[in-house]
Amino acid sequence: MKENKMTLDQFLADLPHLDWYYEMSDDHQVYLRGSAQVRRYRDLAIAMGGEWQDAFNEQNAAHKI
Repeated sequence: MKENKMTLDQFLADLPHLDWYYEMSDDHQVYLRGSAQVRRYRDLAIAMGGEWQDAFNEQNAAHKI
């Protein structure tokens, strides 16, 4: 796995701006980009654990339809 160069502060600032609603897109490229973006942040949260994972889970739950 690549070394994480993102700080917790940057991670927290980025989370609200992820494309949480990518699954609703009619454009397949938008769907793929959004899916990859959310997956990348989810994987980083899992790897870092603790606050990172809690923050990701909170944002994920807040953006459920």
